[in-house]
Amino acid sequence: MRAEILSIGTELLLGEVIDTNSAWLAARLADLGHDVYWSQRVGDNLTRATEALQRAMERSDLIITSGGLGSTDDDLTRQVVATAMGEEMFVDDAALHRLKDFYQRARYPFTALIERQAMRIPSARILENPVGTAPGWMVTRPDRPMIVTLPGPPRELCAMWDNEVAPRLPCANVAIHRRVIKTLDIGEVRVFELLEKEAGMSNPTLATYASADGVHVRVAARAADNATARALTAPVVERVREVLAPCIWGYDNDELPAVIAQRLREKCTTVATVESVTGGRLAAAFTAVAGVSDVFVGGAVPYWRESKIRLGVQAAAI
Repeated sequence: MRAEILSIGTELLLGEVIDTNSAWLAARLADLGHDVYWSQRVGDNLTRATEALQRAMERSDLIITSGGLGSTDDDLTRQVVATAMGEEMFVDDAALHRLKDFYQRARYPFTALIERQAMRIPSARILENPVGTAPGWMVTRPDRPMIVTLPGPPRELCAMWDNEVAPRLPCANVAIHRRVIKTLDIGEVRVFELLEKEAGMSNPTLATYASADGVHVRVAARAADNATARALTAPVVERVREVLAPCIWGYDNDELPAVIAQRLREKCTTVATVESVTGGRLAAAFTAVAGVSDVFVGGAVPYWRESKIRLGVQAAAI
């Protein structure tokens, strides 16, 4: 299906919150074989949010929204979907019972504002929220695209996707196989120049993008089954390895600090850090790796000039 992601919240437009939900949802949709062609962000405004949803409904088969499912006046997603679908909302008794039970057990007061979270339209089914109070909707009607509404907090959104949405979404009759090759000490332009021929292919595809830990090269293929998709990527991945061998440090979900820690273990070597300008970020990166205490001795963060001298830093370098 042609999928679209619609993130709702004025805080996203003001730069107060980074829209990480869109990236996470795009990856999950790709895993199911659905192509994300568009992604929108819109503020908490009924007119503009409804226009954004209607635009999405004109061009997409599946629309995933995030945000705007709370109980305050700026939580407009339910009304936006109801308006775009031309349906009236009503209180779902089962959802209302679950909300009241939650608030009673938590000993929180239950108000009319909270009751809004139990509303739905006739073409929507309630998606339960296993880690929060605001449920979502899965809207299905033969004459309209499928619409899924999810809350904004990532912890709630991810849990609802895994428990309520992914098992109910149709899977495309296609398999996607991806490999990501991670490099250091080479620029993105140079990587592209070396792999320009492969970058022009349509299946598999090759793309490069700069990251905080170097330049990543993504090779992806689509096929009727995973084995065929994997076979399509294999020669391109081998070509990338051949061309970029001296610069490759990891693959797929590898994290640079964990890779360094493993190589230290292999060499029976330990490491300690002394940082100033970085404020301990290098030590923090190491200590975020599980079990790293066998190779990471510790770190110091001298910032005062005299403290650096005591640690042996040359005065000319301070």
